[in-house]
Amino acid sequence: ITTGSDHETDIQLKPFLSLAGKVLDADTGAPITGANVKVTPSKSPEPSLAALADVHANRNGEFVATNLVPSLYNISVSAFGYAAPRPVKAKVTDQGSAPEVIVKLKKATSPKR
Repeated sequence: ITTGSDHETDIQLKPFLSLAGKVLDADTGAPITGANVKVTPSKSPEPSLAALADVHANRNGEFVATNLVPSLYNISVSAFGYAAPRPVKAKVTDQGSAPEVIVKLKKATSPKR
């Protein structure tokens, strides 16, 4: 393309994808309000790509991480008074968002004295 010339180019934009889920108490099934949810790439070539999404569960325990691209992600969840589970893996494809992720947390146990 040179200055002063006309040129048409088709640009195809793809929408970002999302990942939704719920954080629940493992014993009661009650939603865990305010749980912190971090979404990170499962295999990140760049250490600087820490959390792509850092969101909190709403009063129904629901969370949505947005602006994701097709990839495999680790979902790490933490909440006050609960033990931190291993990260959950979820795959987001360009055919649509991943199925809803359900994370169940167990209450933390106090060390015995």
